[in-house]
Amino acid sequence: MSNSQEKEVSEGESTSFRCDAVGNPLPLVFWTRAGDEQIIAKGDTITIDNVRNWQQGEYICTAIVEGFKHASMSHFLHIRGAPVITVPAEVTAGTGESTEISCHISGRPKPLEIRWTKDGEPLNYASGRTQVHQIPRLYRVESRLTFKDLRDTDMGIYNCTASNGMATSSKSVHLKRRGVTDILGFSDVYAVSTEKAQGLETLQEIDTPKTSTHNLVPSPDKIRPPSRASTHSINSTDAFVEVRFADEVQKTEVVTSLSPHWDSDLFPFDTDEKQLSECWVQFRVMDHDTYSANDAIGRVNLDCNILVEKMRMQEMERLDEIHVLPIYDTLNGGFEQYNLL
Repeated sequence: MSNSQEKEVSEGESTSFRCDAVGNPLPLVFWTRAGDEQIIAKGDTITIDNVRNWQQGEYICTAIVEGFKHASMSHFLHIRGAPVITVPAEVTAGTGESTEISCHISGRPKPLEIRWTKDGEPLNYASGRTQVHQIPRLYRVESRLTFKDLRDTDMGIYNCTASNGMATSSKSVHLKRRGVTDILGFSDVYAVSTEKAQGLETLQEIDTPKTSTHNLVPSPDKIRPPSRASTHSINSTDAFVEVRFADEVQKTEVVTSLSPHWDSDLFPFDTDEKQLSECWVQFRVMDHDTYSANDAIGRVNLDCNILVEKMRMQEMERLDEIHVLPIYDTLNGGFEQYNLL
């Protein structure tokens, strides 16, 4: 077959590609666009009249001889004009991770300059955590913006801008922190269930097959996310909620210990300085046990069953009452709305 060809034309002009294939018997030749099996022409030559921008791209000729393997050759049509930029709408990653944003630029003339900005400002490469690599590709150029040890300050809107002497084009990408919904999918919700023991005040009971014990609906004052000012340092990608432990009778400082197997360094207690009679304890997904809480002077012992689990949306729809409260996502470092029982 003949060699691969590249043609460069302006919009409105005409051009053609030729595919010389020899064989005995003479091969049948047909033409397709890359990524599309529809035949757009037959014969050795394809002619494109009154070229439009959408016709830029790769054209493939395929030669067929019965009883032999098919032979194909690619040709590329470039349209003179503004650079054509292709980027993803968004890229998600977690803090501390490495990631990259790719910007693909095609068109003619080839880009003379490719630059990146964040929120309209030039990037600062001094730290070495952020770098740009220009990679020549077949028929195009890839500009790859790479990140190491991502931080919250790296999140935002990034623009890839390319200039080729005729025009300038730009497209934006949203680099966002990965949240729980990116990991679990939007069909997943969390159910938080508590059952107080020792005849203490119970919450509303609901019927669900998720556990063998009663699932009880926490009221809004029994469950909360930590505040944004929280200094919690948690090396976990699991979401967690905080459940309130309080001595409503003695009004003493409650919960200096919680058993079993509770790591107070990893999951610290959060005691409100103004309300020493209560504290909030963090529970991760699938933390399920009977916990015993003790106050500072040992006068109060509170046992309760705690279950934090992921439930499917169709199970949630069967419940009579759903509280929509925030859940804290340690990977996201902020708040996301989830349905909590």
